Amino acid sequence: MADVIVLGSYNLDLVATVPRFPSPGETLHANGLLRGHGGKGSNQAVAAARAGAVTAFTGCVGADDAGRAAQALWHAEAIEALASAHPELPTGTALILVAPSGENEIVVVAGANEAVTDAEAARAATAARPGAVAVAQLETPETASLAFFTLARAQGATTLLNTAPARPALLPALLAATDILVANEGEAALLCAMPPETPPRQLGPRLAARAARGAVITCGADGARLFLRDAPPLHQPAAPVAVVDTTGAGDCFVGAFAAALARGAAPQDALADGVAAGSLACTRAGAVAALPGAAAIAALRAALPPAR
Repeated sequence: MADVIVLGSYNLDLVATVPRFPSPGETLHANGLLRGHGGKGSNQAVAAARAGAVTAFTGCVGADDAGRAAQALWHAEAIEALASAHPELPTGTALILVAPSGENEIVVVAGANEAVTDAEAARAATAARPGAVAVAQLETPETASLAFFTLARAQGATTLLNTAPARPALLPALLAATDILVANEGEAALLCAMPPETPPRQLGPRLAARAARGAVITCGADGARLFLRDAPPLHQPAAPVAVVDTTGAGDCFVGAFAAALARGAAPQDALADGVAAGSLACTRAGAVAALPGAAAIAALRAALPPAR
């Protein structure tokens, strides 16, 4: 039985480092190319496992070299792999540009990620122990996430939906089956139908009202904010780090946050774990390569400014 079970995507990441982002119609020479593991779901599962949680992952990859590499990754990270291999669709691919600032632009080709069925997702949820955390994102079908959350809740799990990539509307039934929403500032504004410059303190209560228990808004270098329905809002600042690449930082936050909740940590303590982990993920290039272990998370968490 798993502490954290993730339904989500796996992508082959092709990361090009560029001197700046190109203008429309412009051809730009990259400084380098990195090929690696990615996909929000798989990243979050690896982040949870490295943070110390017994972790399972379900999704769909292709019956190709990238799909076999994904299975090898999950085996190496001691993640229970419940993902299927589609005989016709390719494994998902993400094309990522990274600027010198560490900021990125990403285009995803979904491939087999779109083929996850409701039945497969529901079966996988039976791996969740009572008190586990079931995690999903928006790179796989919403109906599959709904089936997954419905059965995971019946197993006694807490459900956590990362609203990425952003979209303006979600299935009402999926929101009703979600205990905690996790969004960045842009995603939160889009879901709340508010201008992108709206401060997180205004977005938080609106976003929290969409889920059963509340919401988290991640704020990049400003840390993260927790909005629970039964508690005052809380801001956890981040510690300053030398940013190399922000790819995967949000996924790292989600995995570490879920792992902490699954071991019984209070939400404010889980928030600190997530902020520490996400900060560390920015200090190395790539997604999976940058995901930190439990000892590193604990060390940086001890250096975080107090939550307020």
